[in-house]
Amino acid sequence: MASILRFDNWQNSDGTSIATTDASGNISFAGDATFTGDVTGFSAGKILQVVATNKNDVFTSTSGSFADITGLSVTITPTSATSKILVLSNVSTFGTPNTSGVGVRLLRDSTTISAGSTATAASDYGPNILNSTNSVSIVYLDSPATTSATVYKWQIIGVSGQTVGVNRDTSSTYKTASNILVMEVSA
Repeated sequence: MASILRFDNWQNSDGTSIATTDASGNISFAGDATFTGDVTGFSAGKILQVVATNKNDVFTSTSGSFADITGLSVTITPTSATSKILVLSNVSTFGTPNTSGVGVRLLRDSTTISAGSTATAASDYGPNILNSTNSVSIVYLDSPATTSATVYKWQIIGVSGQTVGVNRDTSSTYKTASNILVMEVSA
């Protein structure tokens, strides 16, 4: 016959409670729990992998159409097609003084996944003033439904001929940084 271990209050040698169980079999730990070896049986919500990049250098564009921001992208290969990808990112943008406006958008591969009210930009703002930057932060939970390598990236747009970019102010006096972090979350 197999041995059976039953308890509703697990204590250490000085009588301090370590864990308790309820009638449903749920275990509640009195403090932090540290496990060694393989721990299984936990379901949704585990972070399976993290990929991140930090961009410290300046990027500029005068094209008048959306341009990839060089160095502000990450590639993640989900381990399951049911996984979610949590995107946390901040991009620090600028336009030269009197630029008509600057817009940025976040894409998964070639698909826009975060856009503002103009349906093209997560941030879309008007004339810039001397020494100004604008910070766009995003937290986005994506469902890419793939196990293929997936790229998350930012693009920027301004009026053709006007300079827009990231990681400095309008006068090049102050430098900033932008970043993107993605986490695969089990479904």
